[in-house]
Amino acid sequence: IMWMQTSSSPACMTLLKLLEEIIQDQKEGKLDKKFMAATRFVINARNKLLSGALSKEIGNNERYFTGAVTNALNSLMQDGFCVLHQACLGIGATHSDISASRVHSGETITLMVGEGKWNAVDLRNETRGQLFNELLRHRAIDKAKTGRYGPILLVAFDMQSIEIDLAFPSTKGGKLEQDMIVSFSDDLDVDRETFWTCRILDMSIAKNNALKNLPIVLKFIAAALEILDEWEAKDSRVQQKIPYPFSSEKDIEVSAYHGPNVTMVHRKASGQQYVCKEYCYHLRQRSDVFLAQNEIMESDKRRPPPSELLKQLGPPYIDWEIHDGPFGIFVLRYHFIEGSTCKPSAKGWVQ
Repeated sequence: IMWMQTSSSPACMTLLKLLEEIIQDQKEGKLDKKFMAATRFVINARNKLLSGALSKEIGNNERYFTGAVTNALNSLMQDGFCVLHQACLGIGATHSDISASRVHSGETITLMVGEGKWNAVDLRNETRGQLFNELLRHRAIDKAKTGRYGPILLVAFDMQSIEIDLAFPSTKGGKLEQDMIVSFSDDLDVDRETFWTCRILDMSIAKNNALKNLPIVLKFIAAALEILDEWEAKDSRVQQKIPYPFSSEKDIEVSAYHGPNVTMVHRKASGQQYVCKEYCYHLRQRSDVFLAQNEIMESDKRRPPPSELLKQLGPPYIDWEIHDGPFGIFVLRYHFIEGSTCKPSAKGWVQ
């Protein structure tokens, strides 16, 4: 399973755009009242736990709180969607605290897996192994029933915060090949299945932030599940990191990855190669992905070259394109040039 910074893949960008729109609706007071009602239901459950009115056992407290979140989400779901609490995932007590599914022709397709904690010291590290284990189990079950293998939300939360990642496999057509093995992978070995994960959301739902942020999270999950349910029909190509500027072009394939922010793609028909360089600092971490997250200062965020400079430099730079995305994300897109076949004019550099 590959941890990434938030990438410009079509699935990630679609959900980020959705999140940006919901945040704007919240600022303008346009969120439906049902999201506030669900928020108050969760807050009341948390307040009962914090007051000591219920069980003193952490395990019971976690079950009560995750059950309250499950009920809140169920009140927001459209027909055909179901959110389960502590869904069984094999022998013994193995289960998902929360899982969301859509029923298709009598079969359920898992779209979200969630783990809740009482008060985590490090929420990501305390839930990562559980979520990955549940992801593999859910997907093995779904593959056996339907063969469908689309993107899925990974949700981790405690009484103070909530984190959401998008996980999606490097499969073609949203389906696993018959001989493909579901396993953990630290590279792009073609004989094994690789899951990519992108951080979408990290919000505080502590006392002072719950009324503001929790409605955003609840609406995002409800709307994201509908999008992911339809995703296979929208994009049946390889579900790994195809940059969103090419999301509508079906003859594009990934050629190579150069670090977490540079992707080379090519057209299958002509062989023309392109480079996409991401400038993305949404929930970006300053160092190793396993360390605590650090906010990148605005002054430290790199930007793509200004379009006026590209014009002054002349060919081939005049043909470079800059694509804007949500949360200040940019993707620089240009034709791949072998060697030094093109040189900018001295006049252009001076200007």
